[in-house]
Amino acid sequence: MMENLNIIAKMGETMSSLEISNATGKQHQHILRDIDELLKQGVDASNFGLTSYTDKSNRKQRCYQLTYKGVLILASGYNPVLREKIINRWEELETGKAEPKYAQQPTSQPKLSDKIQAANFLADFLNLNGASKLAIAKSIADPLGLPTPDYVMDEKTVHAAKDLLATHKVKMSSAEFNKILVSKGIVERMTRPGKGGKTHSWVVIPEKYEEFGQNARNPHAQNQTQALWYDNKFSELLALAGIQDGKEDTND
Repeated sequence: MMENLNIIAKMGETMSSLEISNATGKQHQHILRDIDELLKQGVDASNFGLTSYTDKSNRKQRCYQLTYKGVLILASGYNPVLREKIINRWEELETGKAEPKYAQQPTSQPKLSDKIQAANFLADFLNLNGASKLAIAKSIADPLGLPTPDYVMDEKTVHAAKDLLATHKVKMSSAEFNKILVSKGIVERMTRPGKGGKTHSWVVIPEKYEEFGQNARNPHAQNQTQALWYDNKFSELLALAGIQDGKEDTND
C-alpha cells in the first residue's frame, strides 16, 4: 500500500478513504468512485471532506475524510463482510487499539449540529426503540446541561426472547431461537471483535419485521443492541418461524 502519506484532515473524528481502502482490500480509486457516486446522488457532502495526500512519488492525490455518518453511508452500499471490516476498523481507531496507518493532523471537535445529524442517522440505521433514542439524546444533551425526559412510553409491552419463550411454554433456549430466526431471515446476525480474539455476536430486527419487536440498547454492551419482542405479537412470530406455540397446546 501507499507509504509516507500526509493526510490533511478537515473535520473532527474521521476516517480517510485510504484507511477504508486498506481495511477492505478495495483499490483506493474504487473507493473514490463510490464516494463520488454517492455525492452525485445528493448525500450530504459535509460528511465527505475532499482533501489530498502526497504519494511515495511525491505526487499530490485526492482523497476523502469521512465522518462516522459518512462511513456508515458508504458502508451501507457494500456487502456485509466489507461493512463489518469498515466498522471494525473504525472501532479499533476509536478505542485506541490501533493507530491510523495514514497520519492525520489534529482537528477541532465535531459541532453540535454534526452530532445531532449523526444521532438521527444512527437511530434510523439501527432501527432503535424510543428508550434507546432517548439514551443517545442524553449523551448529547447532558454535557451541555440541556434537559431531557426521564423516560419515553412505548405503545406495546416488550420482553426478551427468554421470557416470552417461557411464557409460551416453548422448550428452547434464546440462542436456539435466534438461530432459527436468522435462518428464516427474520433477524440479522451482527458481530464485532472482542478482547483476547473473541467474537461478540447479537441479532438485529430489520425494518421489515419491526411489527414484531424493536432493537434496544444492550445495557451490558454499549456497542450492541438487544432484540425485544412485543408480547401481543409473539404467537405470530412463532408461527412465522415455524415454531410450535406450547401455550396454544395448553389451551386446546
